[in-house]
Amino acid sequence: MTTSRRSVDDRRRALLTRPPQGSDGVELLRTDLERLLLGDPEAPADVVAGATAAAIGAARNRGWVELPAKHFPAEGVPIPPVTWLSAYGICRRAGARAALTALSHPPVVGLFGHEAWIAVAHALIAPGPETVGAARAALRTAEVATVAEPLLDVIAATLRGDEEATDVLPLLAAAVLTPGQAPDVAALPPVPVRGEHPPVRYRYPPARSHRVEEPTWFLDLEGFPRAGRDHTAHLLVARGGPGLPEAVLDVIAPPDPAARLPDPRSAGAGLPELLDTGELVLVADLFAERAATVEDQRAARAWLAEAADCLAAARARGEFRFGSERGTHAFRADPARFTPEAMAVVESGWRQILADWDPAGPSSAVLRLRLEPLLRAIASDGTGVALRDVRPRDDDYAKAFLPQCRERARVHYERLWSGPIDFRHPPPGFRVEVRVAAAGDGASLTPGRMWATWRYIVPGQTAGLSFDGLVWCDDHWAWFPRPHRL
Repeated sequence: MTTSRRSVDDRRRALLTRPPQGSDGVELLRTDLERLLLGDPEAPADVVAGATAAAIGAARNRGWVELPAKHFPAEGVPIPPVTWLSAYGICRRAGARAALTALSHPPVVGLFGHEAWIAVAHALIAPGPETVGAARAALRTAEVATVAEPLLDVIAATLRGDEEATDVLPLLAAAVLTPGQAPDVAALPPVPVRGEHPPVRYRYPPARSHRVEEPTWFLDLEGFPRAGRDHTAHLLVARGGPGLPEAVLDVIAPPDPAARLPDPRSAGAGLPELLDTGELVLVADLFAERAATVEDQRAARAWLAEAADCLAAARARGEFRFGSERGTHAFRADPARFTPEAMAVVESGWRQILADWDPAGPSSAVLRLRLEPLLRAIASDGTGVALRDVRPRDDDYAKAFLPQCRERARVHYERLWSGPIDFRHPPPGFRVEVRVAAAGDGASLTPGRMWATWRYIVPGQTAGLSFDGLVWCDDHWAWFPRPHRL
């Protein structure tokens, strides 16, 4: 073993034995990249694991990152751009998809602090003429060009399909040993990558839940798919989240009301809430969106039922607390949504949709769910862009109106839409009431076509702002205000 190799190994040993700290992930990654370039056959697998761990530790500022060799706290320590580029090259050569996903997570790249480095990273993550061109343009005036420019040559070779050129991608790890200099790729031997990639886990801080469904809802909000989750005792293991190949959630369950002496651990004294009030509302929004977009009617109904349950859970909290960053942000963005009365109105509306749900044919309940976000966007958009999205298209007249009044409708509405539309925007804090029903037999409207009426209601007011004339045209909404006046 060379003196240089022995020195690197001694440094790695010191990192593994010192008390855990947030910089452990980045420092281990840099050390393992050096080991790789010195020919250590075990280093490639360690680089893959270290890259995953360093990326998780950069994107998170709480919880723990668990490597086989060491656990360390996630404290948002950024990965230096040159180290990131080197690690990404190795992981790409290794085909380590989990590591690449963690390294590509937007919060990780966003910590680079220099637009040129961020542009280079985007070109590497999603190589294409636009991203490569944007990176080259950013490098023209940047001091990082000497190190980053060779990488862009490799990316350009990837676009050309030049396999021989793309094989040098991992060798850019030489930049770790010579920061600020262009690596001499031709002088380096091929980098072997073999063996299994050690598992890396993220462990959320322990928390307490108020309902047994909350751990599932929390992982949904974090972006984990429901498939592939394992649940044993107080622990849940989830896989495939944004930037998180695998995560462990330790949840203290609510006390059993039937137990005479609840387990002290089940009370979760002193632990933070797994989901605060703001997050529960965000989960409800997420589930309502899924209900509006999923094709399967049974799945849509199940998602909406869970959305209503989330709001019920939020209202059941005796004291509204916003302990999380995202929950606090949601509250500050629209405080009116978080009153018990406002949540009760939305929950009641969703439960009424569930009660009226018709499993046959195009469901009016699903159309109502799809329409509500659009109506909110129209009301909140003072530019008129959202309103133009519902301007009738040429073939919408044939779908909405009977032949005898089709041309008259076209002339009327083309003239109407050629000028400013009479749309009164509701004040902040409004809620939306929507009714969707099929047109019956009449003199102008196509029977069976689904039409919507709606109104915006502001707390303290009873009349609201009422509108009609939205019609579902197979895959989009078109607005024909006051169609019965034709």
